[in-house]
Amino acid sequence: MNQHQLRELIAAVKAGRVSRRTFVRQMVGLGLTNQLLANAGLAQMAESSDYKPNKPALQVIDPALKGESRMSLYELRTYTLYVGKMAEAVKLYQEIGFPALEKGGQDKRLVGYFQSDTGTINQLVHLWKFDDDADRRAHWAGLSANNDFREGFVPKFRPLVMTQEVKLLNAAPWGPHP
Repeated sequence: MNQHQLRELIAAVKAGRVSRRTFVRQMVGLGLTNQLLANAGLAQMAESSDYKPNKPALQVIDPALKGESRMSLYELRTYTLYVGKMAEAVKLYQEIGFPALEKGGQDKRLVGYFQSDTGTINQLVHLWKFDDDADRRAHWAGLSANNDFREGFVPKFRPLVMTQEVKLLNAAPWGPHP
């Protein structure tokens, strides 16, 4: 959540469009508590106390809000192939596409390639993991400059593809991340 999104959420709470409970749950999920809520006028702090904390009242655990890099960005790419073209696509990836990725060093961000077996079939799905959007853009620029991939693989693979879908995914702040 960036500063603009946080301000919009606070405004929604003040306007009554979002409950305080929902807001607090979201803030706790981000690691934001006490001081931020009081500064936003959404919580009251005790008038006075003899307690002298040895740490700041607010400890931000969201790296983006601390000025550090965000959690990883994932890119899910789904290529739906024309019926009957899966075997040819697999052969192209095995013989030309993936070796070109390895040779150019572009395989380092790859989590994995997958083939659909149920649901929508005739799909090749691949998942990529990046540090952030700048890392993602640099990766694809590097792949575009990879002549083996661009000139050897893409012209043969592209005619097999009926549709392409690209989703950018942010990791949830809980659970395992590949």
